[in-house]
Amino acid sequence: MKEEKIRISKPPEERKQEIMDAAMRAFTEKGYEQTTMRDIAAVIGVVPGLCYRYFNSKQELFDSAVSQYVLDYCAPIVQALKRYRGDIDGLLDCAAGLFLDRDGKEKYHEFFHKAENKTFHSLLFLSNCDYLFPYVKSFFDSLNENGTAAVADTASFSKFVLYGLFPILNDDELSPERKTELARGYITGLLKLQ
Repeated sequence: MKEEKIRISKPPEERKQEIMDAAMRAFTEKGYEQTTMRDIAAVIGVVPGLCYRYFNSKQELFDSAVSQYVLDYCAPIVQALKRYRGDIDGLLDCAAGLFLDRDGKEKYHEFFHKAENKTFHSLLFLSNCDYLFPYVKSFFDSLNENGTAAVADTASFSKFVLYGLFPILNDDELSPERKTELARGYITGLLKLQ
């Protein structure tokens, strides 16, 4: 007698997240290029058609997973930037704590930090910077407003800080403590030069 699979219905957002998480596991194990929608479906025990109900292609699925990762990763950073408006020391202390708690434990870390996925990691890096830019600029504007800093061009300064720090923060040869020490030193040093 043939065994029937029981179909489990889930809310759409829960199912969509489950598919994204399954895709990232499959991409980590097999590589992005070698993974098919059938492989992704097999990870969670569903038919491939269900995956196509939520995503038109593997690329769209991957893009959605990256977007979700960026939102999740950046949310506490954005909260800190808003909470510590005008307070560089408070922000740097909070950011260091966040980083030390999360370094190497990020969702999909294994995929993005595999040597063969350097291109994907660069995409993630740029996506994080692009997302954070308006919040970082607003933060440096707040330092100008309260007289803590005198940054002539907060947009360029924010880009310089963001795009300059991420390679340091992603350097696996540095300890998390050293990364935060360097980041703090560079930011405070640059602000003193303004």
